Amino acid sequence: FGRTAREGEDTAAITSHFAPEFRNRLDAVINFNKLSTVVMHSIVDKLLMNLNQLCKSKQVDVAVDTGARAWLVEHGFDANMGARPLARCIDNNIKKPMSQEMLFGQLQHGGSVLVTVDPVSNKLRLDCLARSQNRNFDVLADSVMDMEI
Repeated sequence: FGRTAREGEDTAAITSHFAPEFRNRLDAVINFNKLSTVVMHSIVDKLLMNLNQLCKSKQVDVAVDTGARAWLVEHGFDANMGARPLARCIDNNIKKPMSQEMLFGQLQHGGSVLVTVDPVSNKLRLDCLARSQNRNFDVLADSVMDMEI
């Protein structure tokens, strides 16, 4: 327990920490490996798809470029906690600024959001366009050449 490499140690750890009565009641032991980058990208895409579904009722579309996705994978992963910090990272860096725009800013009557990484500060940047400006957003999103979630 607590080590990063557990090759061959799992059985010994279970035997030393748990009584035989408890071990006999176990049907199986499942080993969890560190999440790969591919899996983290899938988790980011799933959470962003959920965010887009939440925003549909307010007529807000969210597009996230590949650089921002990579940023979320990097900042939302913790070696000890896996992908658990990812939801908080999305909340703090995308949902909260978007909610401010939805309540008091350009997105009050719907619109589009393009999430990119600011090259100077290396932080996420949200470009919000009101629904009346969506034609400009399509051009902006195409110039980034990324898919919309």
